[in-house]
Amino acid sequence: MAAAVGAGPLALVVRAALRAGGDKAAVTRWQRPVTLGLGVGLVVAPVLAGAFLGGEAAVTAAVLGLSFLMLAQDLAWRWLPFEWTLPLLALGLVAGFLGEYAGTALAGAALGAGILGALQISFRLWRGVEALGTGDISLAAGVGAFVGPATIAWVLGLSALSALAVETLRKTVGKPPKRTRWGVAYGSHIIALFLIVSAF
Repeated sequence: MAAAVGAGPLALVVRAALRAGGDKAAVTRWQRPVTLGLGVGLVVAPVLAGAFLGGEAAVTAAVLGLSFLMLAQDLAWRWLPFEWTLPLLALGLVAGFLGEYAGTALAGAALGAGILGALQISFRLWRGVEALGTGDISLAAGVGAFVGPATIAWVLGLSALSALAVETLRKTVGKPPKRTRWGVAYGSHIIALFLIVSAF
C-alpha cells in the first residue's frame, strides 16, 4: 500500500478535490499538506487494521483505500493509473491464495481482463477508437480476482449500463462537457459496483 500511494498520482486526486471546492489559491496553499496527510492515512489504516483486527482487515482497508483513490482519479481525470490497479489485482490474488480459492481468483481476473480486453480490441478494429483504456482492463482483472468469474461478468455489464445511463442523462439535461475527448468514467462505475457487491 505504501508503494502504491507513494508511486501513484495522489497529488492529482487532491488537486481535483481542492479545485472543485475552492480557487487556485486554495490549491496552492493546501495541496501539499492535504496530499501528505491523505497519503499517511492511507498507509497507516491497513497497518492498524492488520495489527488490531488481523490480515483480512488489513486487506479490506487497503482495498477501500485503493478504491477511493481510483474512484476519485477516474471521475476527475478519466485515468486509472497502473500504480493503483495492479496492487488491487495483487491483493485479490494474494487473498485468493491465502483463502484457498486461488482458482476462482485467477479465473475471475482472467475473465474480467478478457472481457474488456476483447472489447478494446474490437472497438479498435471496428471503429478505430480507444473505447476502453488499459487501466479499465487491469481494474476489471483486480475486481474479478476478488469477486470471481460468476460475479465479474454481471458487474461489468451493470457498470456499462449505469455508465450509459449517467452519460445519457448528463448529455440530455446537463451542460456540455469541457473535455469531451475524455469520454466516460467507466472505471468509477466498476468500482462502485465492486464496493456494493463486497458490502453484501
